[in-house]
Amino acid sequence: MKQALEQGLMVAIGTDSPVIDIDPKYSLYGAVFRKTLSGKSCGTQQAISMRQAIWTYTQAGAVMSFEENRKGSITQGKWADFVVLPLDPTAVCESEAEKLLEMQVIATVLDGTCVHGGIE
Repeated sequence: MKQALEQGLMVAIGTDSPVIDIDPKYSLYGAVFRKTLSGKSCGTQQAISMRQAIWTYTQAGAVMSFEENRKGSITQGKWADFVVLPLDPTAVCESEAEKLLEMQVIATVLDGTCVHGGIE
């Protein structure tokens, strides 16, 4: 993935369920830390930053489905689809990678409506 991004290719991450759990944190973990859930390293030379991984999951995914005018970023006029997390995933370093896997979503907002959890 790193090589594709460096060459300017549009790359999107998704959840290839049932191959991997539908929870996006597992795909992000794999893209950034290049480890299996059992901790085995795989293709570490293709690791990307968490910011890149989130971008490929959100904005690149929206572009690839021709929905970039409606979703993919928190921008006025677009659907308000986002999650509230207990930590900043971009601040998780490799030695704390398990924190990413352990985190639970606090709230999920779809089209401006809280559909899971709660936010004040």
